[in-house]
Amino acid sequence: MWRCSSLLAAASLAIAACQPVPQPFRPDAKPAETGSLHDRGPRAGLIVPPVAGLPGNRGQRLADAMADALRAEDVAASSRAVHRQAWLLQGLGEGGGVLWRLVDPRGLNRGERRLAAEVDRAAIGALLDLIAATESSLGARLPALSVAPGSGAPGDGDTALAEAMRRALTALGVEVHAGPRPGAPVLRAAVAMTPAGADDQRVEIDWVLRDAAGAELGAAKQSNLVPRGSLDGRWGAVAALAAEAGAEGVIEILQSLGGR
Repeated sequence: MWRCSSLLAAASLAIAACQPVPQPFRPDAKPAETGSLHDRGPRAGLIVPPVAGLPGNRGQRLADAMADALRAEDVAASSRAVHRQAWLLQGLGEGGGVLWRLVDPRGLNRGERRLAAEVDRAAIGALLDLIAATESSLGARLPALSVAPGSGAPGDGDTALAEAMRRALTALGVEVHAGPRPGAPVLRAAVAMTPAGADDQRVEIDWVLRDAAGAELGAAKQSNLVPRGSLDGRWGAVAALAAEAGAEGVIEILQSLGGR
């Protein structure tokens, strides 16, 4: 699945395979309907999968212990159940410890804690603080913004990407102004096309959010290969798929703005 992260913590994006009709930004699976579990927060349904990167069955045992400890703190946690709309507490063993990541039902990273590879009061307290902070943020309204046509795309890409991003953000609950608004931040896509071998082109899309004075607030970056010339006309579904993936990074930027 494509994941788009803000350049507040820059990350490369996985590259999906091109199909005969290029659909390079299509996620591997359609996101689940997130509904009430998202709105109610991780206490209402939290899956703790086996911790990756640990030898033998230690990852499963650590996940079991963490889920048990969280249930004792009134978190509806499970290390065995599977629920498409649940929150996830993902663990990655590294450097003798574990990086715990809280992921919402839409696939957005809501925060991380690097802790010892054990279940003790310090670890439980840190994760409960993360859960509490996340639940507090769910009630906070993300800043509204405008989405303006971008630059650099061939064909109708500059306008198609803007229109698709407006739809993607609106579907995720973000207020998108119909046009420019005084004082509102503005999102634009900057597209670069470069040759990649004899038959392909690399498409790079930077979604850049700027404040009313033009200062950059953050950016989300995407990159992929497409057949040469395939985007010289209508972008169509490619714009929608790019915006769907890029919206995740834009929301991370909006969340980072807090009370600015």
